[in-house]
Amino acid sequence: MARFSVVLLLCLIFQFAQVSLTAQSSAYIAGELLVQMEADHSFASWLRDWNRTHPDQQQLALVKEVSRPVNIWLVSFDETTTSGEALIAAIDPDRRIRAVQRNHSITLRAVPNDVLFGSQWQYSNTGQSGGTADADIDAVEAWDVTTGGNTLTGDTIVVAVLDNGIDVTHPDFQLNRWYNHAEIPGNGIDDDNNGYVDDYRGWSTVSNNDNIAGGSHGTSVSGIIGADGDNNLGVTGINWHVKVMHIRNNFNTSEAKVLEAYSYPLEQRQRYNASGGAEGAFVVATNASWGVDGGQAADAPIWCSFYDVLGAAGIINCAATANDDIDVDEFGDLPTACPSDYLIAVTNTDHNDIKEVEAGYGAINIDLGAPGTGAYNITNGGAYGSFGGTSGATPHVAGAAALLYSLDCPALAALTQADPAAAALLIKEAILAGVDPNASLADITLTGGRLNVFNSIQYLLNLCDGCIPASSVQLADFSVSTGTITWNTNDSLQSVDLRWRAVGAMNWNVVTNAQSPLVITGLMPCGDYEYQVQSNCSSDVIPFGNSRFFTTDGCCTAPENVELMPLADEIMFFTWNPVTAAQSFELRYRVQGTSTWTVLPGTLPQNTVTGLERCTFYDYQLRTICAAETTAWTPLKTFITTGCGPCLDLEYCMPENVFSTQYEHIAQVEIGGFFTNASGPEPGAYTDFGQQLAAPVLEAGVTYPILLTPGFPDDETASEDWRIWLDKDHNGSFTSNEIVFDGDPSNGPINGFLTIPANTNLGVTRMRIMMQFSLANSSACPFVTSFGEVEDYCVDIIATEECNTPTGFVRTLVGTSDVQITWEALPEALDYQADYRSASGVDWIPLSVTNNVVTITGLDSCAAYTLRVKTLCNGSESESYSFFDFTSCPVSTIDIAANENSWLLAPNPFREKLEIRALDFPPTGKMSLILIDGLGRRLLNVDWPRGQDSRSINSSDLPAGLYTIALYHNGQLWSVKRAVKQ
Repeated sequence: MARFSVVLLLCLIFQFAQVSLTAQSSAYIAGELLVQMEADHSFASWLRDWNRTHPDQQQLALVKEVSRPVNIWLVSFDETTTSGEALIAAIDPDRRIRAVQRNHSITLRAVPNDVLFGSQWQYSNTGQSGGTADADIDAVEAWDVTTGGNTLTGDTIVVAVLDNGIDVTHPDFQLNRWYNHAEIPGNGIDDDNNGYVDDYRGWSTVSNNDNIAGGSHGTSVSGIIGADGDNNLGVTGINWHVKVMHIRNNFNTSEAKVLEAYSYPLEQRQRYNASGGAEGAFVVATNASWGVDGGQAADAPIWCSFYDVLGAAGIINCAATANDDIDVDEFGDLPTACPSDYLIAVTNTDHNDIKEVEAGYGAINIDLGAPGTGAYNITNGGAYGSFGGTSGATPHVAGAAALLYSLDCPALAALTQADPAAAALLIKEAILAGVDPNASLADITLTGGRLNVFNSIQYLLNLCDGCIPASSVQLADFSVSTGTITWNTNDSLQSVDLRWRAVGAMNWNVVTNAQSPLVITGLMPCGDYEYQVQSNCSSDVIPFGNSRFFTTDGCCTAPENVELMPLADEIMFFTWNPVTAAQSFELRYRVQGTSTWTVLPGTLPQNTVTGLERCTFYDYQLRTICAAETTAWTPLKTFITTGCGPCLDLEYCMPENVFSTQYEHIAQVEIGGFFTNASGPEPGAYTDFGQQLAAPVLEAGVTYPILLTPGFPDDETASEDWRIWLDKDHNGSFTSNEIVFDGDPSNGPINGFLTIPANTNLGVTRMRIMMQFSLANSSACPFVTSFGEVEDYCVDIIATEECNTPTGFVRTLVGTSDVQITWEALPEALDYQADYRSASGVDWIPLSVTNNVVTITGLDSCAAYTLRVKTLCNGSESESYSFFDFTSCPVSTIDIAANENSWLLAPNPFREKLEIRALDFPPTGKMSLILIDGLGRRLLNVDWPRGQDSRSINSSDLPAGLYTIALYHNGQLWSVKRAVKQ
């Protein structure tokens, strides 16, 4: 059978208005990649390893799981620090990765303004719409044979439509809608245990439920496939009886959403196959009337390969080409360029049997045409009208595929049960072989013809009485001198012959009446071979052809599938696949960032590296040494030794696709005044900052002030709950007795206290901070779906030390620009850390401390400054800074203490509002007011208008705590007071 490529693109026609879907080949979601794991590998472990062994600029964040059955995940990265192409190049060689690509965007595109028609000429064209007689798909003739519904063995035939919603109340589309009868609607339970809760009517990837209502485009597409037939009402679909499964994905979304939408019918068909029809649904075809203009298969390996996965389950996939007069072979299109046999690409013809001018074509990639422009069918609101474009053409093909499955054909029924993929390919073969030759499609499509469903029925019925070839022929295993070939048979076959030879040889080796599996022996090591199959039936023979190729073992190849296992903090054990031709191997390693390699030889596919440094990054490579050649070194890979502590060494649960930052996120976390991390709405609503930030040092048994700040994407706020867990026992999990902070709901920053339990194990461990709209039923894991965000941190727990904050500051002027400041000495203090900045400055300038004294030189004349001091004790530090405001003026210039009586604060303590009243301000000069919180941050800096008696500060959004209000005159500190918010 020829190798087929298919186009997946869209025309939307809403009665008089027409739109469709596309994206340019260069259009993708910035900062996002699709990653497909090998089936037996954990994404969570891989992501953790990646972030642990790569620099900050290449860190990845989980966004969501895209497809369970194919192990596809969406990750994000910082496009400003690294390129997507560089990341793809770095990720792709990983043996755990099947494929990695950009997440292409999909957007709407323009379509021609087609004429509306008032009858279904596409089924039987008598010229009633002004067109050409017999320019139709011969549906009436086909209905003399079958009208659809069930297979010969009684299976209910299902077609999945991926679109934008349907009119769920249309009177002419009620009998043929698919329902998941294994699900009880609306009970909040996954009754059939298929991973989707309450998917009774289908599924919506937009709302993650079964709300498929809305969207007139989906109504007309579904109606062409299966509007209720023979019911004395309105129109009919190609199938009078069929079930149409609807997956609402709303088109203009991302490639990840496309894969997510396809996963639903795939899982239903896989469940059907695995259970012998007891579970799932017999989905035989999908219809997608949308796609990517100019898309290239090389940019979308995951999307392209997904059609092979669907096909392997027995699903053929129909897709619309571009609604534009372009050669997609030259300009590209997705998934048109995908090399999958399980795609059928469709272009659009009109009622005169002429290809629509504004419709794509391609002698390689576009398979056939079908009626689209002006096709008459159901529309929204219980009405009827014209539909068209390639969007209307494609469901005619999907509907025809479903109709063929309902034929009285025992051979097809047997093949469907024995080899679903081969049955799907047979249906495609019948559709393409049955086309009516069409001059407007000749040489610009693969078949050069327009769909004729009756011809396809006759073609398939002839095969039912003829010879159906052996299917799923493949190389199942090989060694140095053998190759094992397998295939599937069917009831029409009497025998199968197989022949093989070395590539380039003249003569074939023939095995008659071969039995699967067939082991070919006597082959040469590292030899290239080809083989062919001949199928013998009672009255027909399908001769040898369609060579398949393989290479035997025994080639000198570099080590593959390298596995690393830490045996201790300083020991790493390596294993890899054996290489038959190898005489020995070499493993080399070095500390990351250095140039000197250590090389370890060995004869076994394993080696042990000892004497490593704990918690250190290393580079490594391997190569194979054979008798006649030595392979190149494998691509550079990295590992980190253990000994970093539980936070990095243990596998903590990760929230995957359960949180959303659409309305709120964690904006900032502050601990004790000495640790601050500002972040945005991280993709996936989860970030492991333990991989990125140094661990703050916290004492067991000590209480620290914390400030937790929510972020909102717009002016709307919400009442957020906060909870913090600490892995006290360092066992890699969080329990309810490890909650160290549980804040009250607030729509603003939370100013509270974090107590480290005295019984916490010492060392580096993990802290989890969760902010949700509602935390009533949430735990650190398993997770409850909600709006909000989760952040993880590493914290270093040390033994309790009494380390108080400095007090009793005294300023002494020692020169015109020098100031000396002292404070009361603390007996537990080993040292102090001090910094200062000007009253209008931002950056802190470090100071040298002698005992409990600092000397600050080079100050501006008579200017205002702030000093902050932290106590350093034995292995710990004070909980926060002490702050001291001072000036470089002589005391006689500005008497800060005397000015205290010149203004009032009221009330103190305060709640919603703080009022400052002027009693005796200087008669001239500029006055200004600064508000400072307990961590020394300037929250407000405003001028005081001349002649104004009072000023109010709205404090409703301020968290509870201590605040400093400072008044400046002509830029010099004039007076300071403290106030407490309750």
